[in-house]
Amino acid sequence: MTGDASKASQGEAVWFVYVLTSQTITATYVGISVDVERRLLQHNGEQRGGARSTRRGRPWQVCAVSGPMASRGAAQQLEHRVKAAPGAERGMLVCELGNGRYVTVSDRGLA
Repeated sequence: MTGDASKASQGEAVWFVYVLTSQTITATYVGISVDVERRLLQHNGEQRGGARSTRRGRPWQVCAVSGPMASRGAAQQLEHRVKAAPGAERGMLVCELGNGRYVTVSDRGLA
């Protein structure tokens, strides 16, 4: 195995960039994580540790995910570029710049 697949099998962290959209207000949130499902639960207040900025706008859903990224630094660079874009363009941008995809709420159990 090579690349990100071997990192995961060796227990090394693999990083993802994700875009959340609020189901109640017109807002997006961009972040990085090694576990997008856990972060979504945190942002929605179902587990401890969500970002203060996502308290308003709950519930959130995953709009796009890009990854796995080669390193945390690579994920942070993509996150920075996506955050600079207007909210409506963030989901598409994470897919274009990374190796991401739009996801639906039912994909990967991200409800």
